[in-house]
Amino acid sequence: LFRSLSQVFDDWRTRAIYNAALFLLLSLVATVALTIDQRRALRIKAAKKGVQRLEENVNTLEQLVQQRTHEIEERERFMRTVTDTVPGMVGYWDKSLHNRFANKAYLEWFGKSATEMEGIAMQELLGEALFRKNEPYINAALAGQTQQFERTLTKADGSTGYTWAHYIPHLVDGKVLGFFVLVSDITPLKNAEALVVKQAQTLARQHSFLSDILASAPIAVRIVGLESGKILFKNQRFDAMLGVQGDDLSNAIGVEDLYVHTEEYARIREAMQSGQTLADQLMEVRNPIRNDSHSRWALATFMPVTFENQEAELAWFYDVTELRWTTDELDQRNKELESFSYSVSHDLRTPLRAINGFSTILKNTYRDRLDAAGTNLLDRIGAAAERMGALIDDMLILSRIARTPLAPVQVSLSDIAAKSIALLREAYPTRTVEVHIQSQIQAFADPALMRIVMDNLLGNAWKYTAKTPQARIEFFSELVQGETFYVVRDNGVGFEMEYVERLFHPFQRLNTDPDFTGNGIGLATVAQIIRKHGGAIQAWGQPNQGATFRFKLSRSDLLPERRKGLNA
Repeated sequence: LFRSLSQVFDDWRTRAIYNAALFLLLSLVATVALTIDQRRALRIKAAKKGVQRLEENVNTLEQLVQQRTHEIEERERFMRTVTDTVPGMVGYWDKSLHNRFANKAYLEWFGKSATEMEGIAMQELLGEALFRKNEPYINAALAGQTQQFERTLTKADGSTGYTWAHYIPHLVDGKVLGFFVLVSDITPLKNAEALVVKQAQTLARQHSFLSDILASAPIAVRIVGLESGKILFKNQRFDAMLGVQGDDLSNAIGVEDLYVHTEEYARIREAMQSGQTLADQLMEVRNPIRNDSHSRWALATFMPVTFENQEAELAWFYDVTELRWTTDELDQRNKELESFSYSVSHDLRTPLRAINGFSTILKNTYRDRLDAAGTNLLDRIGAAAERMGALIDDMLILSRIARTPLAPVQVSLSDIAAKSIALLREAYPTRTVEVHIQSQIQAFADPALMRIVMDNLLGNAWKYTAKTPQARIEFFSELVQGETFYVVRDNGVGFEMEYVERLFHPFQRLNTDPDFTGNGIGLATVAQIIRKHGGAIQAWGQPNQGATFRFKLSRSDLLPERRKGLNA
């Protein structure tokens, strides 16, 4: 039993040792396996972190690439916009003469799309003939030399255009990689050049033609340089007016020496330098070479022009010397006539006052000795004397107006008309007349004389509407072909147009109705005043349909520099 137990114990011990050894072995294996797993996990973890960092780096790199790609695309779009905006063709050709870039103008000229143009050979694009013509410039550009030349090209639509081309080499480290092409369309410039040449030829023909016309013109013509003051051109009639021959008026003679009154020409020269044109200038001219020559009077027009590429003054003259002499003689006769009229008017007053006074004495002293017929005769003598006195007063007014110098200023005709109507309403308070006066009617005229004009015209309108049930008088201005006219219109008795020419003559009356008093001097006075202002007056009328009087005042005749001549 003991041996059995011993044997069992040994077997158990052996088995226990074996199990212990097996356990130790399994533990060792488990420990090794665990260590390997842990190291593997660590390596996997580290690998994952590396992959993550790599992915982050890849993403960052992708973002950078995208950003740089976007910037490059934006820059390319900007450069494309710039080159497309350039007023000309821009292109690039590589060393093998294939296109690598063409802007919008380049594409449109040749009728190509960007895809069709990319990589196209220059020889194919230009054609054989044009390519051979451009080949020397192409070779020079590929050799590093900038080229410029003019060329005629055919557009895509078949039309022909003129161009100016630049071939600019593309150099990198001294090597030519290709060349840039800049082409400007100079067709408008060439057309303008051709037009200028044509116009120059036309102007040359016209200049020759005008010179021939001016040389043979029936009026005196001369052209003077504004800067030099020397005569550049004169025709035969100008020489004849001054009594000179050929080149007697040499460059040694200044143009101011031609005028008797040099201060007048100084004013004209100043106007020429400021670009003004002066017409109808009465000038006294002379031959500056012959001191014994008589002066001549001329009506001249001065105009700034360009002659032989310099600023000049063109003037033409109408010789009015004989007319001036005749005018002076007429002025003298008129003055004598005015003086005679004034004297007669004054001299007539003495016997007229005697007639009127004696007739009054007869009536008052011998009334009881006169019958009705005698008294009637004396009344008629008195009335005739009064009418004669009124006629003398009107003659004095006409004479005074002729002698009175103009004193024109800016004046309101509306205000003058309103004052005339106010006086008429005060004188005839029982009259009801509809009056329309346009406001702010201005004129450059003599105020005192215009008061006489308005008093007469409005007084006539007031008088001749006396029998009109709804009397109406108007005063207004109107613009006719650029000129201002002043109008007085009424709806009174009117007149027959066939007698209109008699209206403005002294002592002419178209209306014989005794209710309408007058002596026919008023409208003659109006006409004389308006003519004195350099203007004119017209009249229209129909029986029982009213009358219209329209007048104008010539503004150019009232300029300060012309007043002296007008007053004379």
